Amino acid sequence: MDLSRKAAFLAEIIVHPDDDAPRLIYADYLDEHGESEHAAFIRVQIELAHAIPEEMPERIAELRRRELELLAEDGRLCGAFHCYFSTPEGQGFWLDDDCFHAVWHRGFIESVNCTCAAWLAHGPGVVRAAPVKTVRLLDRKPIPIPAGLPLLTGGYDWVVPFADVPSSIPECIARHLTIFSDFWLTHEAAHAALSSAALAWARTAARLLDVSLPSAFLLD
Repeated sequence: MDLSRKAAFLAEIIVHPDDDAPRLIYADYLDEHGESEHAAFIRVQIELAHAIPEEMPERIAELRRRELELLAEDGRLCGAFHCYFSTPEGQGFWLDDDCFHAVWHRGFIESVNCTCAAWLAHGPGVVRAAPVKTVRLLDRKPIPIPAGLPLLTGGYDWVVPFADVPSSIPECIARHLTIFSDFWLTHEAAHAALSSAALAWARTAARLLDVSLPSAFLLD
């Protein structure tokens, strides 16, 4: 397989993460180059993403079975993970070190839950090879601030900062936080801000460093 063409396909998928067309074109390319299982995996997950459970439960069950069959046929993927599970958002896997969990959706990694250290180690490689949309740093949690403190709360009763548990956000990620990085109105807003910052750092690092995705994450 022409690695430069493959990289071009992946780049198009990453640039247009919500568009199925580049993924299906890539699946056709994989079929033409002897990677029919990978191609089928992408198509199955795309169909699952658009399936309506109330209208097609039998078809969804069939697709889930096929999905598992394809994973079982690809020993390179199954050998890298010790647990597989399904969620409404996609399919997830734990790496053997138990600190990096990736969820596949529409054939590619779309979200990651991991420790901060694991993201610093793997993040640039992941974003170079997959259209990741969200990152949750499991050991970086926001905490509520009691009302009444002398903070610019904008009229709200409480705001949410990042907690430094077990340690603060690394400077390389913190510098990508928005101008409103000190406080957020909800826990989810804080997590979303940190996710955006973590992705921004990883994408910057991926451009500057010679990084690649660990083979465990690639269906190729």
